[in-house]
Amino acid sequence: TDLGGEATLTIGSVEINGRGAGGVIADLTLAAGTVRVQARAPNVKMTLDAAVGIEDPNRFDGKGTVADSDIDTLLGIAGLAAADAGAVRGRVSSSIAFKGDLRHLPATTVTLDVSPIDATVFVVPIAIGRGLRASVADGRVQVDNTGIAVGGLAMSLGGTLATDRSTGKLLLDVEGDLGSLTPWLNRLGVSGDVAGAG
Repeated sequence: TDLGGEATLTIGSVEINGRGAGGVIADLTLAAGTVRVQARAPNVKMTLDAAVGIEDPNRFDGKGTVADSDIDTLLGIAGLAAADAGAVRGRVSSSIAFKGDLRHLPATTVTLDVSPIDATVFVVPIAIGRGLRASVADGRVQVDNTGIAVGGLAMSLGGTLATDRSTGKLLLDVEGDLGSLTPWLNRLGVSGDVAGAG
């Protein structure tokens, strides 16, 4: 009636869709009807600290972080790596917090915070000066108004959507120089150079 114990789980190599993400180490603790998991994936600088109740309704909460991880490495794990070495440069730090129970997963609350980003994709700079914040609660996704600079374009993104996509409003305002995206347009061109203006 009062189980307790500790364990360590070590996975030498993890693959996601055939792409290596390095190893994972997880420390597990069982006490007072709760399993606590503290995991880390050093290669991608990710950590997870979560707790799950072993009794119905199996309440859980936790937080995951990515600390100063290379964007190109993360894109590679997701299958979106650029063919050219060094084409994507920059680092990202973020955190995600979640809370809910396994009996009512749709009611889970999630908050995502992405720290300011200063990156370059095919020589086009991308910057999110104040970071990005999004949350899920009560069946709705809220994206706080966020300023994003892409080349010579200034963008503003924000809004609210229902998780079942039945209602919502997402706004994207764009203003600036399309010509600054010419390096991207060139990669889409079948042959010759392509230039953007406007």
